[in-house]
Amino acid sequence: MTYQPRNWEISQDSPHDLHIASDARLSKTSYVNDQSWDIRLGSGDEASLKIQTQYGNRVGLASLVPMWTINDRSIYQAQTYHNSASITAFAPNRITASADILPDVHLTADHIALTSQVLGGIYTITNNTKKSISLRLDLFGHVIKNDEEQKLALITMAKGEGHALSLGNYARLSPVVLIENGNSDTIYSGNARPKIGKSVTIPPNESHSIRLVHVGLDDLKQSLAEARRWMVADWNEFITSIENASQAIPTIQTGNLEWDLVIASAYNRIVQSVLRANGTFPRETFVAGRLPNYGFSRSGNGTDHPRMWQGQTVDTAYLLTNALASISPSSAEGILRNYIALQKKDGFVDLIPNLGGEHSSILCTPILARMVWALYETTENDEFLKENFDGLKQFFEHWLSQDADEDGIPEWLDQRQTHYSAFPTFGMGREWAQGANVNLVESPDLIAYLISEATALIKMANVLKDKSAKKDLTPAVKTLSSALDSMWDTDHYAYRDRDTHVTNTGKDLLIEGKGDMEHILEQALLVPSRLIVKIKGGARHTPKITLYIAGINSEGEPIKETANVGAFYWYTGEGVYTSKTVFTQVNKIWCEGLSRVYTINAKTLDTTGIDINTLVPLINDIPKQKADKLAKLALDSEAFLRPNGITMTHIDNHFDPANAEGAGGIWMYWQTLIGEGLIRAGQGKQVADIVKAQLDMLVSMLSENHQTAQFYHSDEPIALSEKGHLNGTAPVYLIQKLMGIQITSHDTVKLSAEFGWGRAVTIRQHGVYVRRTTKSVKVEFASGHIIEIDAPLGENTVIKDPNPVAKLNYNQIELKATEKQSIPDPIPIAPDTSTKKVIIDVDTE
Repeated sequence: MTYQPRNWEISQDSPHDLHIASDARLSKTSYVNDQSWDIRLGSGDEASLKIQTQYGNRVGLASLVPMWTINDRSIYQAQTYHNSASITAFAPNRITASADILPDVHLTADHIALTSQVLGGIYTITNNTKKSISLRLDLFGHVIKNDEEQKLALITMAKGEGHALSLGNYARLSPVVLIENGNSDTIYSGNARPKIGKSVTIPPNESHSIRLVHVGLDDLKQSLAEARRWMVADWNEFITSIENASQAIPTIQTGNLEWDLVIASAYNRIVQSVLRANGTFPRETFVAGRLPNYGFSRSGNGTDHPRMWQGQTVDTAYLLTNALASISPSSAEGILRNYIALQKKDGFVDLIPNLGGEHSSILCTPILARMVWALYETTENDEFLKENFDGLKQFFEHWLSQDADEDGIPEWLDQRQTHYSAFPTFGMGREWAQGANVNLVESPDLIAYLISEATALIKMANVLKDKSAKKDLTPAVKTLSSALDSMWDTDHYAYRDRDTHVTNTGKDLLIEGKGDMEHILEQALLVPSRLIVKIKGGARHTPKITLYIAGINSEGEPIKETANVGAFYWYTGEGVYTSKTVFTQVNKIWCEGLSRVYTINAKTLDTTGIDINTLVPLINDIPKQKADKLAKLALDSEAFLRPNGITMTHIDNHFDPANAEGAGGIWMYWQTLIGEGLIRAGQGKQVADIVKAQLDMLVSMLSENHQTAQFYHSDEPIALSEKGHLNGTAPVYLIQKLMGIQITSHDTVKLSAEFGWGRAVTIRQHGVYVRRTTKSVKVEFASGHIIEIDAPLGENTVIKDPNPVAKLNYNQIELKATEKQSIPDPIPIAPDTSTKKVIIDVDTE
């Protein structure tokens, strides 16, 4: 079967999130000077087609607009085209647009990110008329910085080699635009905006291609020399590589074109997010958004990047590696290898390892073994398991040692390990949240993560035939499972105090007590409890105080607990402290160093709040009765289920759909994790309904602003927090599990017995075609071998091509040695772009 890329017709109003960035599978990437681009479509008097970037926030906006001149008529606005531009094809490093300049004059505009600093374009004009036509393409540059338009310059090259366009001089950036054999026809026209172009005559029923290159290096001469080198290269090889690499990315047809585009955009973003090995990382890594306003580090080492570029966040890695598994297994493996490569001798793995060498110094969430095993299920790469097993086991054992009360049940060390900072039980700096110290509570989600890790490690040990490791791990599963079972409370898993192992409601002991007074309480507690003390007032000033709590501890002994200012968590005028002591009676509370403008509030620790962490145990094999009750709770609209998915807390527990005045919102990491658990519990159809609602939500938002977000409103199609975040793309890994189709390579298809998606779907990947309905499955390999089987399937099924064609490979997009040598390295200059004309000698001597 011949590969046919999907033809799209994407307009300005279509639901997409498309950008161009260099594809790490094919070409060089940079962590400190990465340039990505948007292809903007216009309507009315807007430019029909516009290439734009921000060079990683070095400028407000830089754009290139193509203008066509035919018979003295200028065509660049959408309304002046016969048919305005639409995007017809895309890949992570390529966007192709099509338009009709005139009724029988067609344009195909190809844009390719050749490296992190090089953008290429191929504009092909097809003359479908019966006579020759003459036309001219001009590229207009436009740069805004600090709300001011920047002066651009034309470069006159020696020996009549034409002109190039300089877009200015910025922080370690002097971008140049070159058109093959192009020139400027306005260089002596005075006030005309600098532009470069090319005039061509095209015979009837023939086509002509015009190539352009944009290069953004530190020095003007360097940029120009590099642009000329790329003009020497054969781009046909590059295009073939892109097309071959694109076959590794799933193309999904659901019967809903808008869903298909949202899913395809997500896969595009996922592949784009990968960067080549750099900095402290020995293997491929990723960032959460390769967007025009990201990618430049003024420090030169990445330490000043914004949060979306500040390291391998493990929740993003979870979504990413599972989706990459069948697309670029080496990239997925590389991301996971980085965690182990940077592991400390005692087993510690950092939560957010960073290319620039920075670390969070917080222990990583125990989910790495689960990720590695999920990847192995796709790749079946025994060597990958063998090389990382010892490190993963040591990481798990390090987690088991994080057990303050030494009962075999570890506790979270930092709320950031949970990947959510607004749980009503633990949220800090929020009026509505309790602010308890997460280290003083035992949590069902952590126990579930650890059981999942141990289970994955045992599966690895089986593959590696490591009986000793399996013997070591089995007792931990038993201990953790017993602890999780003891946390069950009627219909859900509950938090409990770390030391007493009791789940109890909170009780107010002191409300708005004056900060400068000693408060006599003499309160006996029926259930021994810790205290949550909140000090409010003083605006943003942090007072130098000492807190005292006098009472009787759980051993029946008098005690006075002391906490200085450093023991509090302070946030915008509020300090929160959780007592180390479990009290049976509280006699007095007072502070030294507080004035009357402050108030003191105290209550006992409340561990009864129900949030999404109660559902996390679904990721493991828990008793069916409990799994059914959790699934019922998750899918109850009076508990967790909202129009856009499963929200972060029970609606009776400080819920706010916008995650502002309470916990809430829709986070794709949690949708995926809990979705997997619900599928395990036999709720695939219900999960599919949730995902389809989320696709509808994304269609609504991406049609309007073409940007994902870190998370979403629970009830309405509203994007929240950081825009363009990878975590907000469609949950493709979960979609893949629901469809039960995994095309792992050109000769292998894995089918799950579960088909939660429930409606006809087609997937093309690696040259393989699979169509699945509720009644049948058809698989067609590139060799022509076809398998058709009846559905539903009784068990998971692997289909192999007995006589596969050769695996499709792709070459790197890079300059050959001869192409580099054809244009020697220039002597660096400091260009003056204050005038409109610059003469640069480009002799090759």
